[in-house]
Amino acid sequence: VAATSEIRYVVSLLRYLAKCMNARQNFFSLMGLQKLSDFREEFGVVLPRVLFIVDEFQQLFLEATNKESMEIHDLIVAITKLGRATGFHLLFASQEMTGTTMGTSLFANFKARFALSCEADVSSLVLGNNAASRITEKGIVIANTGNGKEETNQTYKVPFITKDYFYDYLERITD
Repeated sequence: VAATSEIRYVVSLLRYLAKCMNARQNFFSLMGLQKLSDFREEFGVVLPRVLFIVDEFQQLFLEATNKESMEIHDLIVAITKLGRATGFHLLFASQEMTGTTMGTSLFANFKARFALSCEADVSSLVLGNNAASRITEKGIVIANTGNGKEETNQTYKVPFITKDYFYDYLERITD
């Protein structure tokens, strides 16, 4: 559990994840294996996966010094490049992308990207294409796992709760 306003703590968590991930990779190498699934097949042991979730991820960069931002960037790149093979995964979420300092080169390391309706520049940054800027219906999300190629986009309907429904429901459960 971390708060992005405590940037040194977040950096220490990312360092710890990278250290654990590298230790697991070294362990696999000693065993003559490449990845988590190889270990499972060889020994019948399921090692846990690690999921690091960051909500409002752009705060990581807005709260950090330049030196911290560079370290965060490098750690994220390291984890996204080796993480899948070792069972370490990052999930970054945000409602607002204004002022994001996380560039396209860093986004490119995320294999699965999702966007709701947004401006074309934000869609291009997140998905790798501007398809999310053409969403007209609430509750639609576009997923891209094809390195930003628009033909690999997949459209999904996600639960959408209106304010009226939410407040009616809140009133009923409060009563």
